[in-house]
Amino acid sequence: MQPFAPPTPFEADTQNAYQLLSQARTRSAILCTPVGSCMDKCLDLTGLGQNTTKIKSINRVKEEEKEKHCLEFCAMKWDELHRRSNQVLLKKEIASIQIDMFNQMRVRAQAQMELLQR
Repeated sequence: MQPFAPPTPFEADTQNAYQLLSQARTRSAILCTPVGSCMDKCLDLTGLGQNTTKIKSINRVKEEEKEKHCLEFCAMKWDELHRRSNQVLLKKEIASIQIDMFNQMRVRAQAQMELLQR
């Protein structure tokens, strides 16, 4: 049995793109689940179908203010998680680009050394 041919540059780029897409989807699922459950805890959905005229307006405003602060806290958690995950991804991409550039420079330097030795 013959070994597989090495992937073409297009195939390698496509594979990298699919891997990044898979990582982004996984990260999104991990980040969105706790934030969504946080928001579900904040919102009082029991009174949606009830007549709000029976509730005193002061109490209703207080409850809405509590919900607002709770949702702001959930949004802050989301922003921090999103920022951290983006920083990690950015660091990985920068390191990968730097390694690629270093390897290209090394190959060019070796080629120039071979030309000079001839």
